[in-house]
Amino acid sequence: MAANYSRETKNLVRSMMADGKTDTEISDILAISTNTLRKWRRNFGLAKTNGGNTGLYSEDDRNNAIRMMKDGMNNAEISASLEISATTIANWRRKAGIANSLSSNQNYSQEIKSEAIELMEVAKTNVEISSLLDVSTTTLARWRKAAGIANSEKGNNGKYSLELKEEAIKQMREGLINAEISKTLNIHRDTLSYWRKKEGLPASKGKRNIHTIGKTNDVIDLIRGGFTIGEIIKKTGVASQKIKTIHAEEIRAGNPLPELKLGFARRAKYSDEELINLALLNQGYGFNRFIEFLAVSNHFVFDLFSEFKEFTGEDPYQILQDVSNHAMVKESQYREITGKKQLPTGFGRGTGPRASGENKGNHKFIPLPPQEFNWGQHSRKKDNN
Repeated sequence: MAANYSRETKNLVRSMMADGKTDTEISDILAISTNTLRKWRRNFGLAKTNGGNTGLYSEDDRNNAIRMMKDGMNNAEISASLEISATTIANWRRKAGIANSLSSNQNYSQEIKSEAIELMEVAKTNVEISSLLDVSTTTLARWRKAAGIANSEKGNNGKYSLELKEEAIKQMREGLINAEISKTLNIHRDTLSYWRKKEGLPASKGKRNIHTIGKTNDVIDLIRGGFTIGEIIKKTGVASQKIKTIHAEEIRAGNPLPELKLGFARRAKYSDEELINLALLNQGYGFNRFIEFLAVSNHFVFDLFSEFKEFTGEDPYQILQDVSNHAMVKESQYREITGKKQLPTGFGRGTGPRASGENKGNHKFIPLPPQEFNWGQHSRKKDNN
């Protein structure tokens, strides 16, 4: 059975990966399997680190990848060929303005998959669905098998009756989640997700909705009172996603509410807006350096950035971690500029022969992040103690 790791653990792992630690090193320290760490690394969008490779790919790597894109290879093929994360390949492709080539292994969106399964339910064949949705019949056959739906012939009925569908929707309105409905009615979860979306019902997430009308009204009153999401969570115990859902439903019902405010009630040196603006101003500075320089909470700032990304699509964390503006300098220059004796993780000396004479300290290049912190219109503040 898969272990459930806390958000704090995942944040710690992300910081360690950003610092250049390998999956094996992290596994030894935190007793988390390397398979799990590899999955998280992909989800975090961080490049693989192997021994002395810090995950900073060379210009030659990028040029080779772009050449393969122009030759028609897709992201998965390039990733396997060059042993570079698919996330990095996708980022390079986006910046180069090159469309991804389609393949039989293409990752389709959940919306496409749900629509395909709904078409299966109304007796469409794989060939017909392929023509409608531009999904390969091989992929459709795999989805059909997983959903337990036989390939239809003309005139056949779908697997689920109208009565069963109505019962499922009734249970959704009563607050049951897809996992519970799937278990009791034996309906595939993708089908339930599609029906839920068609009915305009909230997506199925987490545990059953147990919020009373009174608690919902409390949330609405606090939103009207100008409280932040963090303050509302603290006062009501309602999760942030549920607060956003309540806000959206009220707006759709024609009840005007002010915009939701990000942030958590706390004594802080910098406001949420200041922290976000400072992150956007300091591309490539590094998340850990940013936290240490401002002397702010790692976990709080990470959560703040995640909330901001969810609302706007812009990711302050990734901007801080972006290495595209790092200069490559000689080892001796790195030590002189930073005043540090230790080189970054992965750039220390190996076991080979030492350079000497005029080559000492000049035989390798080190990535140098920005050294000056850009305050913009803001200024450093003292601790609020």
